Order: sequence, then C-alpha cells, then structure tokens
Amino acid sequence: MKEDELGIAVRAGLRRNALLARLPAPLANRLGRQFEPVMLPAGAVLASAGQPVRNAYFPVNCVLSLLHSDVDGSTLQVGLVGREGMFGFGAVLGGTHLAGASVLIPGPALRIPGDKLRECFEEDREVRKLLLGYCNQLISLAWQVAVCNRHHPPERQIALLLLLVQDRTPLVELELTHDLIARLFGVRRETISHAAQRIQERGYIRYSRGHIRVLDRDSLEQLACACYGRMRPLFPPADAAVPPGR
Repeated sequence: MKEDELGIAVRAGLRRNALLARLPAPLANRLGRQFEPVMLPAGAVLASAGQPVRNAYFPVNCVLSLLHSDVDGSTLQVGLVGREGMFGFGAVLGGTHLAGASVLIPGPALRIPGDKLRECFEEDREVRKLLLGYCNQLISLAWQVAVCNRHHPPERQIALLLLLVQDRTPLVELELTHDLIARLFGVRRETISHAAQRIQERGYIRYSRGHIRVLDRDSLEQLACACYGRMRPLFPPADAAVPPGR
C-alpha cells in the first residue's frame, strides 16, 4: 500500500472506530502516525491470554471474539470487540493480554505496537481517561457474558450472539458455523444445531452452509435474554446493513 493510501486508510479508521473517534482532533492526528491499517482474516488468532502484548488492535469493520482458556485447554467466549473498542488493553496494564482473541468476522482494523500505546497512555490524560473508561465497559460485558453462559438456554444465547455481532458489522449475512458457535459457548455442536433449527423454524433466521442471515431482528431481540439490553448500550449501532461482498 502506498504512503498516501496508508494515510487515507488510517484517517478513515480513526473516524470509524468509535473509541478513537472520541479523541480530540489534534491528539487523534498525532496518535494516527503510530497506526498501521491491516486486514484481519476470519479465524486468525491474534493472541492468547498471558502473552506479552506486541500489538493492540482497533477494529474498523471486523469483530473479534475474546476467549479465555481453562486448564484443560478448552476455551469459552468472554466478550466481543468491534468498532466500538479495542483489543490489547494489557499493553497498559502489566504488558500481557488479559484474554485471547480470534477474528470472528473478518475486516479492516488499525494496529499499533503495544509499547507505543503504553507511551500514549502514560503521556496523555485524554488517552488514559478514554481507555480506562472502555476497560470498565469491557469488564462489565465479560461479567454479563458469564451470567448468560451459566443461566440461559442455547436459543437465547444464539439470538444474543447474532444481535451483538450484527450491531458491530453492517453485513446482513454472517459467516458463523454451528461448530464455531458451539466452541464459543463450550457446548456440543448438536446442541447448537438443534437450537438454531428451532430459531429458523420460527422464521427469525435462515441458515445455509455456514451462513446465517437475520430475517426478523425484532423477533430475535424478543427471543434474546435480558442480557442484550444490558450489553447494547455499551456501543453505538453499526452503519446501515449492506449486502455481503460489498
């Protein structure tokens, strides 16, 4: 990518990521020099919990799944990050990742070296205020996810996941397989398949070969547990939905 194209991509990312868009313009311009635009492919593992933070990521139009592993190696999703936030907060809290992350929905993001983010955090009060506020939101989201995983049936959890992902991306069709959702929830694939089939029979979604299209969002919101109402205010809605491939 040419230097002028890099600058255009970074400036667009600074506007599209809601966290960065809240920075004062002079600070955003100065911080923007530290960013590199990247395309994150589906399934890419960005880091594991406990690893040193080499890079932090600010999604522009992608969705990251935050993962925590048990001692036996099994993983559970503990949160989602889209254009409302960032991944790599450990750069300013001890230097290691607090959770792992993989790319759930592919797309562009801005990447910044962990040491550069830490320098900005230590030097600028506005950056500290912004990132600490987001960290508080992220912790609240993780707690709510834990409650949902423990107490709510698969249909409600699937509805919640689809709503939260769709809030973070303008795509109307999501590439989410039953196997992937089962791994995120820590349940058997058959459990997810049966629950998704029941949701499809109601006419709320259409599932085909790993692609899920939301047909009736209002009904999906009614099906989702009350957790959605508590998570939804933590981020702004995505832009108007666009057909896949655009």
